[in-house]
Amino acid sequence: MCRLDYYPAEVQERELEEEEALTKTSSDEPLDEPEELRSVTQKGGGLQALKRSISIFSDASTVPYPDDMPGDQQAKDLEFARRRQRRIELDSISSAIERWREDNKAHKKMGIYSVVQTQSISNLLWNWHVALRAHIEEELKLCHEVEDAPAQTEVERNRRAYGPFLRLLSAEKLSAVTILETMSYLGRRDWIMGLPITSIVKGVGRSVHQEYTMGVSRQSRGVDWARARGKSDRGQRVVRPLKRRRELEALSAAVARSLSHRIEAEGSGVAGWSAKIESQVGAFLISALIQTAKVSVPRTNRDTQEQVTHTVPAFTHSLSLHRGRSQGVLLAHPSLVKQLSKEPLRHCLAKHLPMVTRPREWKGYDDGGYLDYSIDIMRSKGISTHRHYIDAAARRGDMDRVFKALTALSHVPWKINRGVFDVMAAAWNSGEALADMPAEDPQVVEPPEPAADADATTRRRWMLACRHARNERAGLHSQRCFQNFQLEVARAYLNETFYFPHNMDFRGRAYPIPPYLNHLAADNCRGLLMFRHGKPLGSKGLYWLKVHLANVYGYDKISFAERESFAMEHLTDVYDSATNPLKGRRWWLRAEDPWQCLATCIELKNALDSPDPTQFVSCLPVHQDGTCNGLQHYAALGGDNWGAKHVNLMPGSRPADVYSAVAKLVDEQATQEAAGGHPVAKFLAGKISRKIVKQTVMTNVYGVTRYGAWNQVSKHLREAMPVLPPGCGMSHRGLALYVSDRIFKALSSMFTGAHEIQDWFAECVGRICTAVTPEQILELEQGQEQQHVRSVASDQHKKRRSKKQQKQEQTRFQTAVVWTTPLGLPVVQPYRMPPLRYAVTTLQRVHLSDQLPTDRVDRRKQMAAFPPNFIHSLDASHMFLSALKCHEAGLTFAAVHDSYWTHAGDIDAMNSFLREAFIDVHQDDVMGRLAEEFRIRYQGCLYLAKVDSSSPAGKRISSMRASNNGRSRRGAAVASSENGTKSTSTGSTRDSGKWDELLVEAKRQKLLRSEKEEEREEGRQMVTPTSIYEEELALGTQTTLATTADDGTEGVGLKDGEGNTPTIESASDDDEDVFDLDVKSDVDNEDPDAVNEEATKPKKTRKAKKPPKNSVNVWLPISFPPVPKKGTFDVNQLRDSPYFFC
Repeated sequence: MCRLDYYPAEVQERELEEEEALTKTSSDEPLDEPEELRSVTQKGGGLQALKRSISIFSDASTVPYPDDMPGDQQAKDLEFARRRQRRIELDSISSAIERWREDNKAHKKMGIYSVVQTQSISNLLWNWHVALRAHIEEELKLCHEVEDAPAQTEVERNRRAYGPFLRLLSAEKLSAVTILETMSYLGRRDWIMGLPITSIVKGVGRSVHQEYTMGVSRQSRGVDWARARGKSDRGQRVVRPLKRRRELEALSAAVARSLSHRIEAEGSGVAGWSAKIESQVGAFLISALIQTAKVSVPRTNRDTQEQVTHTVPAFTHSLSLHRGRSQGVLLAHPSLVKQLSKEPLRHCLAKHLPMVTRPREWKGYDDGGYLDYSIDIMRSKGISTHRHYIDAAARRGDMDRVFKALTALSHVPWKINRGVFDVMAAAWNSGEALADMPAEDPQVVEPPEPAADADATTRRRWMLACRHARNERAGLHSQRCFQNFQLEVARAYLNETFYFPHNMDFRGRAYPIPPYLNHLAADNCRGLLMFRHGKPLGSKGLYWLKVHLANVYGYDKISFAERESFAMEHLTDVYDSATNPLKGRRWWLRAEDPWQCLATCIELKNALDSPDPTQFVSCLPVHQDGTCNGLQHYAALGGDNWGAKHVNLMPGSRPADVYSAVAKLVDEQATQEAAGGHPVAKFLAGKISRKIVKQTVMTNVYGVTRYGAWNQVSKHLREAMPVLPPGCGMSHRGLALYVSDRIFKALSSMFTGAHEIQDWFAECVGRICTAVTPEQILELEQGQEQQHVRSVASDQHKKRRSKKQQKQEQTRFQTAVVWTTPLGLPVVQPYRMPPLRYAVTTLQRVHLSDQLPTDRVDRRKQMAAFPPNFIHSLDASHMFLSALKCHEAGLTFAAVHDSYWTHAGDIDAMNSFLREAFIDVHQDDVMGRLAEEFRIRYQGCLYLAKVDSSSPAGKRISSMRASNNGRSRRGAAVASSENGTKSTSTGSTRDSGKWDELLVEAKRQKLLRSEKEEEREEGRQMVTPTSIYEEELALGTQTTLATTADDGTEGVGLKDGEGNTPTIESASDDDEDVFDLDVKSDVDNEDPDAVNEEATKPKKTRKAKKPPKNSVNVWLPISFPPVPKKGTFDVNQLRDSPYFFC
């Protein structure tokens, strides 16, 4: 692939000028004060906490303007923005303590001390903070005393473990972190049922670790920031951070030295912090909070009837049953629960808000994004393997383009669309349902209870309907609560220029970090956002604004000319929507994306009303969306002409629609089968619509299983045909099973090359996941040598050791699938099966969910997830490369996976860049490069292959093993008789023989690779199952191996297999409560942290009987089948396709 020299000097100069201009424009005359938003009544204090966090934008005294700073106005504005950003990031600890202290002083002045009816939450938390801080200080002294003395008790051993890590932060910060994290859990969870202690312990430990990391990161950058500011107090700003940094570095070194053996044994992460250490630190702090946090409870004296107060613990540690198991929970005192319900929390601050200054450039795994708050570039859920690979790639320079692309996405300045916000605020305060806004009081009616003499089925369906009604009501309330958060953030940023720092998941897909307001969110958020910089529409901008209007309205399957005509035909509706959105005809509400439609109507009206529309400065982002982007990549990989035509990779006068094409094929097949008398086909013929098949086609390429497809089609069939004719003998689920099966067959016929590619993927991943690396083989050889020198133990000890050995043997398949994207990002599939690990803490035993590289790989998940993950990585590479090309050319570029945004006047330029980027990705031999990477990366591995037991090689191998096993048993009997012991069978002969054969074959392969002829001859003379297979293969009597699909692994994606789904006759709508999964059809709203759950999580299917064993295992040097032959489609045709992205 062609490597371009991104970020030349002129681009960097342009960025600096833009940032200085933004600081000037962000301080322009503010608009009128917006309307206050009506808050939603909700549990916890999340909303009030958020309001407190964003009060910095409305309270000018929070961060004073640097009037006394030397320099011009732009430099002062830039410094002011950075100061406010730092205040937002750091406000969570120090400012919370300060608020508690101030509230406590105010209450004391008023004569209020400890009466629970008048004591505020702030005053209560201050009292907890004082007591907890003193307790931690005493504990730190005890930890220091036991560090140099031998530990005698379990308590002392625990102190030696967590003590050095507690010392990394002050007692005041440790106390505040503990209180804030615990109270944030109270704001998110149900107080009455209790909070799982394990979650709180891990959360507190993780927060302490993050606070320490953030402090070190902030201190290490103190010198650079002070030098950049050129302050008069430069000396004080530099000396203090340097002194503190040296202290922290010395303490960290002491921690590493004293705990090096523990760290290595536990596989910890950076700087000695492991999941076990975090749990131990968190457990101590929660235990200390339970001991010190008190609440005053009023009671009535029975004799005098006077009101007295009694101090009781605010929290208690108890046990409760959860899914049949006992778990530790943290219970809040009822008086505290009651007070929290009346006075929401205002002290737990929202993290990761949009930034008011340009984010730092990405330069490393945790070096980029927020100014002081440390954030990882990858959302890896604490899996250290990702960091090791990325650090190694960054040292080689392979990550440079990924870093620059994420930085370019993060540096896009945004603003709030005031016109849309005012409409949204008015609609919100009315309390009525509008667009995607639920009503303040949704009217969801539960069905009446059936008569007492109703049968069990009727009553069961009534209970199910009631449950659905309650779930719907709760879902609408939850949605309104979250939208309340989003609107409050938007209101706070109305007069601000802000940025969304980005990071990515392990596949390379980019995500904005701020959780509430971002362009990845739903339609209401996208409608609120505009680019901060505007650009003139130019000669084509007005045309693209009209096309964009048709797209967001839902008319995106017609030609561009027809979309422009659609906008002109509804021009009166556009003006009415823009000028009178709530009291007019409300045409915009009928759009597929109503809020984005309203924003486009306002922008189009303003452009048409301007004296010269070509000179109108537009800030509205205009989208270009891919056509089933995953299938586009598959068609390019496989060279499928027919598939490429249906996903707009080939030129056409109108946009092709793959969903309609699949629906047509399925309906044609149903019509043919109906003529043959198929009862389900007769019922469905002529009724298969685009909507029924769309979601399954869309998610098919991303790894949806047959079970998932069955649920998707069932949902859409129920929407299309709510009531089936009585007496038809059909059910929605039975019909869905038929349709989903035909969808898979239709896709297989359309994308033949993609079908072959997925078969190749499955075979390669199956071999990798059953491979043993040369390092593991060496460990096995060393373990066998140690075993030979051990003395003979008792029979009982042999039995125990055999069970342990069997468990260890299951963990020896540790090889995960790793590949490199076209932009140099290493991708490691994280699917493993970690054993249960526990940390014994001062509070209770805590389950650790961390994952280590030595854990056994989950072969089923690795195989199921690789095809979609690989396609996602290609999709991410295309987006990153497009971002780099646009950034170099001076275009503003934002992306939501396969939806690319820029100014209306720049659409033509962006279209050219994204086509060239796609060609750059696929002109390079993607499949050939992947095969070569697999060959090099897994060179020297031996994998466990399957040979047909009825083949000549299979028969000879079985005969050889039977002979060897007989000799082994006879030898063991002779040895036991000579030793006077009784021979026993442990049941592990077959497994032990498998690993013994591995070592023998490894020795043979080593001899064959030797430079000495006599050693190579010795290797050729060795007879092993592998040598037998190779001999038969050379003779032509053995031609193939059993494929990985023969082991019962469920087929995914385009593969046409039966899976484990029930038959049409057994599928019943009575199973709705078990199988009714609410699968979202909007792929843009997928959870960034959840990776292919549909493809990876176990399904509740009926277990199929295992087929009889018809293969034998053989250790073979790993190799991979030839890459499937590519079709004749030429990706360069894409340059002439107007609807590739449309």
